[in-house]
Amino acid sequence: MKLNAQRSLLFSSMTTKPLKSNYTILTVNEGRVAPTRR
Repeated sequence: MKLNAQRSLLFSSMTTKPLKSNYTILTVNEGRVAPTRR
């Protein structure tokens, strides 16, 4: 549940501020937090 919440937070952040840097951070975190969700 923790990972899901963190991923949701990252996704929300990206949706709110669709910045290149933000997107990169989200992508990196996505691969680290939820590697199965690819």
